[in-house]
Amino acid sequence: MRHLPNLNVTLTERQSEAWSYLAMPSVRAVNLGGAKGGGKSHFLCDWSYNRAWEIAARYQLPRSSMPLHVAWIGRKRATDFVATTLQTWQRTIPAHAYVLKGATEKHPRHILIDGRVAIDYGGLDTIEAINKFNSAEYAFIACDQAEETERDDVSVLMGSLRLMIQGEAQDYKCLWTCNPRAGWLKEDFIDNLTPERRFVSALYRDNPHLPENYVKILEDAFGYRPDLLRAYRDGDWSALSRIDQCILQEWITAARTRLVHEPSIRRLISVDPARFGDDLTVILALENTRIVDAEVLPYSPTPMTSARAHAMSVRWGNCPIVVEEVGLGGGVVDGLAEQGAHVIAYNPAAASSNSQKWWNLRAEVWSTVGRWFCMGVWDAKAGLIVMLPQPGDDPELLDVYRHVCRQMCWPTYRFRGARTLVAPKEEIKAEHEGISPDYAEAYVQGVFHLPYVETVAVEDRRGPTHERRRRQDYRHDRMGM
Repeated sequence: MRHLPNLNVTLTERQSEAWSYLAMPSVRAVNLGGAKGGGKSHFLCDWSYNRAWEIAARYQLPRSSMPLHVAWIGRKRATDFVATTLQTWQRTIPAHAYVLKGATEKHPRHILIDGRVAIDYGGLDTIEAINKFNSAEYAFIACDQAEETERDDVSVLMGSLRLMIQGEAQDYKCLWTCNPRAGWLKEDFIDNLTPERRFVSALYRDNPHLPENYVKILEDAFGYRPDLLRAYRDGDWSALSRIDQCILQEWITAARTRLVHEPSIRRLISVDPARFGDDLTVILALENTRIVDAEVLPYSPTPMTSARAHAMSVRWGNCPIVVEEVGLGGGVVDGLAEQGAHVIAYNPAAASSNSQKWWNLRAEVWSTVGRWFCMGVWDAKAGLIVMLPQPGDDPELLDVYRHVCRQMCWPTYRFRGARTLVAPKEEIKAEHEGISPDYAEAYVQGVFHLPYVETVAVEDRRGPTHERRRRQDYRHDRMGM
């Protein structure tokens, strides 16, 4: 154990190992990467503060209204850094030792330490932010949850390690903290380790500050995914091809080829209204987990969306309608209620049923449906997950199936503390050439709500075929598969 007198902090064995590596002149980068709860963010804050303080002391830098900016710390997304790592900093570093400062024309937001040196902080989520590193000069950088980044995100940042102080070059350092994930960190620190790069595996049991039920929280959340559990509980980097993916392609393939008798049927309509002009309004009719009807429209007024959803509900026995109510979805909910429909308002940003496990309701929805797909079972009485098209399904419906199956593989996990967070829809859209995962969102929110609707008679499972109106599926060239 190493004690830090400036902070009244005692480091764990793994943290002490990482600290020792960072003190070696021959080591340029350290990756403290392993299990969740290994004290990685605390270490980043402790080390960054001490490193900046040591620079100020070594060069006897005076207090100044224009202090020397010696470092950058952050995450991929600036908002995530402020919501997580910066909160850890404020709990870890004594309040009298620093001041948080706003952005200036020359520098981003920064932490002023003892009035003598400053640490810039922020994100790597915009071109503007990354371009600023072309002119920045730092002695060290530290990135929390670095598994979120790509090599291109950090290359310019690493090029900023060129600060000279009183004519002297510095012992330039990079600190990356992360959870196990395939990518550039695994390539550099696991597969191709060099003397200049050192890897330290942090383990949750090294952290004495975790709640007693921490392991149970992880096991409850990821028990159905042994690969995830090994990674986040044990720090295992061995099986990481798509470890952060909510729903894997092989689970979907199994659902599309599974033949099973369904002893009971639950039916609902699920609506994901379009938010922007290039998004789509997707309306799906589900019988259990199968899609039996669909209508896909370009951005449409709320009265039209309400009317189309209500008409589909009537065709399928006046079944309930689930609507994402955020934004213009609120108008769709109101319109359906005025028509006397049985409407279920779904707010992805609402609180989950277990705030220790999920950041919000959307995280609970995707995690729950992902677990069902992995296990192949969504309800003990209703049977297995089935996405098998039925005889008589027309080409438009089969096309909807293809879009749903492809987009369900897009959302990924991330974490805030021990709580699961799913990548926001806007981020997913940005990563897939501007295509919003509207098909998958409509399907997954519908499947999640199936247990909350009543069963219907099995003999009424397909509805009167002659009343099914041909769907006018909106085609977009970018949606082709």
